[in-house]
Amino acid sequence: MFQSIYQHCLEGGPLRRRLFRGLRKLLLRFGNPAVRIAYFGRSIVVPFNSDLAIHTAEFETYNSNLRRLCRFVRAERGGLRLVDVGANIGDGAVLAEPREGDALLLVEGFPAFVELLKRNLQDVPATELAECYLSDQSSEVTVSEVAASATNRLVVGSGRTVKMETLDALIEQHPKLRPVGLVKVDVDGFDGRVLAGGRQLLRQDQPVVFFEFHPSLWRKAKEPFDRVLPMLRELGYGPVVVYDNQGVLLLRAHLSDASLIHSLTRYARLRRFFYFDLAVFPESQAEAAGRFLASEASYFDARPDGESA
Repeated sequence: MFQSIYQHCLEGGPLRRRLFRGLRKLLLRFGNPAVRIAYFGRSIVVPFNSDLAIHTAEFETYNSNLRRLCRFVRAERGGLRLVDVGANIGDGAVLAEPREGDALLLVEGFPAFVELLKRNLQDVPATELAECYLSDQSSEVTVSEVAASATNRLVVGSGRTVKMETLDALIEQHPKLRPVGLVKVDVDGFDGRVLAGGRQLLRQDQPVVFFEFHPSLWRKAKEPFDRVLPMLRELGYGPVVVYDNQGVLLLRAHLSDASLIHSLTRYARLRRFFYFDLAVFPESQAEAAGRFLASEASYFDARPDGESA
């Protein structure tokens, strides 16, 4: 029944989909089993409360930016070495399309997501799993894990005790990943702490960094956004490709343009449930950033108008 209801949420006209999505919310009172969805050419399992397939069905460009970025980094570097922090149920690894010669490290600490991730990627090559949480320092922390939709938000102070690793310490345990070409972080507001714990990796390997700025989640995590971009600037980063939360290309910026960055931050902060995806390139790869932006502009120029999509 759960599988059938979820499938109906994706089919038919707007009114029909809205009706079944309301029914899905009611059914969540009775359980949150795994259901199967089609996702970028693969069949994967997700929790019944996940909006992943719904967002993908509603918005043609949703999450597709990461897929194209993975392809670009692979072509530039002759292979993809990716660290996916907040790997969730493995959807990022699906987007990465791993193949022989690649190396992916998937970092996920929430047991319910780890179980689904293993099911989704059991036949996917070149992937390793680290079952832990990352922060800016190694420690043991008492947290409760609040699962909502397709995410898991940590609340510090009560619950179970988990070990926090740093990205730098974790990478030392996986030397075959070096040099890392892409770091993707999506950890519901704790993104800045994860990146701060990977300073050595970012300075030495200079990977492209892809992460999410979601103002309300950053506030709940007590993570000031205005510290993260200056830190990346100090580590040799500059060009930024900016997307909205539907995966639509907005513009290219630079970390040195404080006024523009402030304007983007203010805009996101004042919107309800809005976030940016940021692809940040090292200064040493400014020409590559330009090539990626040009390819992205061509991709979006070829998309139909929103009203007809």
